[in-house]
Amino acid sequence: MDDNKSQPMGQTDIAVLREKGISGPEILDTLISNSKTFTQKTEFSQEKYLKKKVRAYGDSLLFVKPTLKVIADYNFRVDPVKIM
Repeated sequence: MDDNKSQPMGQTDIAVLREKGISGPEILDTLISNSKTFTQKTEFSQEKYLKKKVRAYGDSLLFVKPTLKVIADYNFRVDPVKIM
């Protein structure tokens, strides 16, 4: 039963950790240690939880070959008025 009380850390707490410069794996460790139900979950559920949190808070980079479309999309996201 999900009552949204098993994880006391919220988005603001995680944002504060990121501002302090804490890396993704350390944030994941903090989330796991603060979770009240992580140890009660099955092994499959624990892996599923970790994959979900790695996608959300893990450090990942995606290298994209610079094309005209990629550059235009980036500039539009940064300053749409400038591109207009």
